[in-house]
Amino acid sequence: SPKVWPLWLCPVKKMNRDQIFSPHNTSTSDSYFTNFGIYGIPGKSSPISELTKALELEVAKLEGRKVLYSKSYYTPEEFWNIYSKVAYDALRKKYHADGTWLSIEQKLLDT
Repeated sequence: SPKVWPLWLCPVKKMNRDQIFSPHNTSTSDSYFTNFGIYGIPGKSSPISELTKALELEVAKLEGRKVLYSKSYYTPEEFWNIYSKVAYDALRKKYHADGTWLSIEQKLLDT
């Protein structure tokens, strides 16, 4: 099988406060979650967009969250099913960023 190296498996203590775009505050009662990092692309593989999309779908199915430091291939509907658009819009309004800065969709989503 193709090898991808390194793999990152890191237990992380969950936060008790709201984290809009972070995986730290999920609906489970567990006090820790595992951060998985997969680096590199297997020699014989599908395009990275297909691999990432498959990973996003699997993580969502398992009620997890993909950290947003890498390219995302969510549709806007998929993204807002995971993250709170209401909280995001309130944060943009609070800091006077509504209408003046790029939206999260423009920055992260393949739209």
